[in-house]
Amino acid sequence: MEEKQNNLIILATYWNEKYWIESSLAQIEELNPVEVIICDGCFDPKFINFSTDGTRQIIEKFVNSHPNARIVSALRPGYLKSLWMLLRGHRHLPWWTVFRPVRWKFLLKSIITSSYRRNQAITFNYMIGLSKKWQENWWFMSYDADQFYSEEMIKR
Repeated sequence: MEEKQNNLIILATYWNEKYWIESSLAQIEELNPVEVIICDGCFDPKFINFSTDGTRQIIEKFVNSHPNARIVSALRPGYLKSLWMLLRGHRHLPWWTVFRPVRWKFLLKSIITSSYRRNQAITFNYMIGLSKKWQENWWFMSYDADQFYSEEMIKR
């Protein structure tokens, strides 16, 4: 009998992580999420936007064997478009949330933020927007290649 999946959606980001990727994906598998969205890419526009060390091939193999997983690349739009994308938020948000003061406060902070951080936030919003399992009261969890959890944490 197959174990019930957790109401957990994992957003994982990797870029040239060949030494960590397999252990990281194994732990994601152990967490048994309902959905996994993996970004292979670099948020910094000064660098190439995909792994060149074999990481992407390992992710593709994982995605091909897990029907609840998909792979995307990091988004790196220009400055003005990135500000609009941050103000808009992810696809699941109602359009009128752009009028919330907290969104404008975030936008003002983003004006002086590095392109790396803006692209990181935009990519996470994009990943959330891609989620087919998104529901209110479900959890999103961000995951990075060198981020590991104890066995006790996973059980919880």
